[in-house]
Amino acid sequence: ANLSITVMTCANNAAFTGNYAALLEGWHNQQGSPSVQTASVRSFVADGSGNITGGKFDSNDQFNGPQSGKFAGTYCMGPNNLGLMTLTEIVGANSNTATFAIALNSGASSGRITAYDNSNIVASGPLRKQTTSAFSIGRFNGDYAFGFIGADAAGHRSGMAGEFNSDGKGHLNGIADADDNGTVSSQIALTASNFTILSTTTGRGNVTMTFNIGSGQTSTFIFYVINATELLIMQDDAAGNGLLAGDILQQTGGGSFTDAALSGNAILGVQSVDNSGVSPVGDVTGGLFTANGSGAASIGFDDNHGGILSTETGSGTYSVASNGRVTLTGIGGNHQPVFYLVSQNQGFIIGTDNAVAFGQFYPQSGSSFNNASISGTYTGGSDYPEDANAGTEVDSLTGDGAGNFAGISQTDNQRGPQENAIATTYAVSGNGRAIVSKGGVEIGIVYIVNPTSVLFIPAPGYNGNDPTLDWFEQ
Repeated sequence: ANLSITVMTCANNAAFTGNYAALLEGWHNQQGSPSVQTASVRSFVADGSGNITGGKFDSNDQFNGPQSGKFAGTYCMGPNNLGLMTLTEIVGANSNTATFAIALNSGASSGRITAYDNSNIVASGPLRKQTTSAFSIGRFNGDYAFGFIGADAAGHRSGMAGEFNSDGKGHLNGIADADDNGTVSSQIALTASNFTILSTTTGRGNVTMTFNIGSGQTSTFIFYVINATELLIMQDDAAGNGLLAGDILQQTGGGSFTDAALSGNAILGVQSVDNSGVSPVGDVTGGLFTANGSGAASIGFDDNHGGILSTETGSGTYSVASNGRVTLTGIGGNHQPVFYLVSQNQGFIIGTDNAVAFGQFYPQSGSSFNNASISGTYTGGSDYPEDANAGTEVDSLTGDGAGNFAGISQTDNQRGPQENAIATTYAVSGNGRAIVSKGGVEIGIVYIVNPTSVLFIPAPGYNGNDPTLDWFEQ
């Protein structure tokens, strides 16, 4: 058995205060049974003194089905903005104690959260500070883009990205592209008429969406409001059905996008699962997408495919529809992914093959990067684990501007929670791509998004052959 001892001083408890919401997605690893997709959305109040109150959560997995409950507990935030939360979750007459590791940015407005105990749940996701004045249906009026990932009813990887218009009165109308284990459905009509905020205290709401796939599919979703521009959402259908979860973001320029909405550089991060072999193989990709604003683009990226690292390039064309849907030609091999724009050079990615690629991209700002471009403390952690063998983590990482990283990583995988020191070097190229090494051995690649955020792609051996993407911000 592994022994992990974490000593924390709780020096930064006062920074963690206010209403927060989180989405965790991953895997319920059941003894003697196949792992199943699991997710939870939740909100709570941190009081700035180490106490969690007012907790409300909704969870779902494909074996047990949806549950709803409440929780309270304590937390300890260290000086590096890494923290632990110990929560007692209550569903009916049953209770369960769970521990979570969190990482917050310097303003405590955003971060990452991961399960961090010896339970059979491996899951991670975003943690966001809520704006309680947005807990009103009338605040959701306009155009939104979304990205959902998870599994279908048979447990195969499934994802969806799209856009919709909300009238501020509970009605949604839009389209989506779905990739269900390689079965691709393009520009599916979606509608809803009951988009509802159920609680003005927690920001909890629900919606029943109908997707025009075949004879029509209807699913219920539970969401928690972050602010008027963002929701965290989870499918709430019964056990044995599909389970998707993800993010909804308000579009800037929705309804009037053109090819000029992709112009300059964007950093993209994508995860997928290769099911072509005897067992699933996790695949993560990070890279630089460059568009000229008039339909031509190129890409250079690093790909970790089950522990095999490659660097690839490509070029082609793109076309942006007014609703933000982007089609590609010649970029992405035989199966071109589809983008849905949130704003200039930002959006969601959904694949069109049986690996079900899924991810996001963000505008890169800056140029002529060098080692001094990475300076200060970055906190963050892993994206949703793409398969049941992948681990999760939260990290605090300080770059000295001269090529050295130091920090702490808190990881959770099938071996249980562990804390490890980080001591590595980095070498930044002019395009913002940096090679990260330890003892002269490459352990990963960093892409600079902007002066305060970066993306990390692990090299083989960093965290086994089931890699995950890590997003960091200051």
